[in-house]
Amino acid sequence: MERALKILLVEDAEEDAQFQFHALERSGLRFEARTVQAESEFLAQLAEYGPDIIVSDYSIPGFGGMRALEIARQR
Repeated sequence: MERALKILLVEDAEEDAQFQFHALERSGLRFEARTVQAESEFLAQLAEYGPDIIVSDYSIPGFGGMRALEIARQR
């Protein structure tokens, strides 16, 4: 059996996160996901969770997609 894709979502709006997860579920993709809102949470989840893919809101207060990309590339 194929393992579930591990997704780390950087998102500060709960409704947007739920919308994205619902769309993924409808596609039939097997996944598990965690959501973070801050850089400190992102760093912890990169180390602890080890996501296969990172999906990020482009701009959230104090953190966003470009910073997440920069950190992920450094790791």
